Amino acid sequence: MPKTYLIITAAVIPHLRYGHYEGDASIRLNRYIESIPRAVALAKEREITPVVVENSLQGRCSEEFLSKLEQRFGCKVIVMAPTPQTDVTLQWKAVLELEQIKHGIESIGAKPEDMIVKLTGRYSLESGIALDSVMDAEAAGKSAVAKFFNVCTKEYVHDDCVLGLIAARVKHLAEFNYITSPEYGSPEVQFARYLRSFPSDDLLEVRDLGMRCVFGESGEELLV
Repeated sequence: MPKTYLIITAAVIPHLRYGHYEGDASIRLNRYIESIPRAVALAKEREITPVVVENSLQGRCSEEFLSKLEQRFGCKVIVMAPTPQTDVTLQWKAVLELEQIKHGIESIGAKPEDMIVKLTGRYSLESGIALDSVMDAEAAGKSAVAKFFNVCTKEYVHDDCVLGLIAARVKHLAEFNYITSPEYGSPEVQFARYLRSFPSDDLLEVRDLGMRCVFGESGEELLV
């Protein structure tokens, strides 16, 4: 029987290309400590296995710090080592997050039919409605769950989606990759178009994720 996993992406010390610096680490860590335990608790209530994949602490933290982080978050933390293409692909955060998802999938030994829920660690689940939708989709044998919405214009868009929380089966995430060229659209558009290529009855489109986004560059918050 397929399993469902919640992979939470995090970067306590983000890459300098994003306009951040190491002094931001304590602010980001506090945000993670506020949001991740809530998501972990909601996942465990639904028998979803949570794991955090962190991409900035390799060689920069002690085992003691990592252990404390796991205690704070309430789940396993996988520290991802930089990959050869990481510096090339950092132009889009979504590309690095996809690397984190795939690394997490490999680390936990998820199977092709297992369902993966990906959550951006700085974003807060205000309720479990999105996870309930994923469980409904899993029970119905669907392949993916998403909210089609543009977070900048704050309106429904057919081929745009909220990447802060998406769900898809391992086999579909494994075959997807971004094309880092503007002519192919933003990461949100590319992933939305990929999902739209599925049969309509294989995709669960939701209106409410019950998630509070906190955008890193501006600090703006948006409930979606």
